[in-house]
Amino acid sequence: LHDFSPEHQLLFSMAVGHWLVAIWEDSRSWRFLRGGLSDKDLVAGDASALLLQAYAVHHVTAAVGYACLLRLQTCSAIGVFGLIYELPVLLMNHREFAVCAEKPPEWFRDSSNV
Repeated sequence: LHDFSPEHQLLFSMAVGHWLVAIWEDSRSWRFLRGGLSDKDLVAGDASALLLQAYAVHHVTAAVGYACLLRLQTCSAIGVFGLIYELPVLLMNHREFAVCAEKPPEWFRDSSNV
């Protein structure tokens, strides 16, 4: 739970870099964050602006958290659990790319695979 190895340092450094890049990406393309939501889907406000704020809080918190783990060089289990927690996002992104594709991939068009 408390060990800190070069592998932890590598993965946690990559996590900090990832979250910093995610902040930059979202700030440059925030109008696309709504992902199909319309303004009428919310009680008030712009869906993209709301998601930008929510993602910014998440990304900053994650980047600072991993930077703290790198500085402290302990409690590596917390960082590993955080990385495992984020794994489903990879599948979610894969699905979003398939939904937005001009010609959806074969696996997505077959309802038995979805």
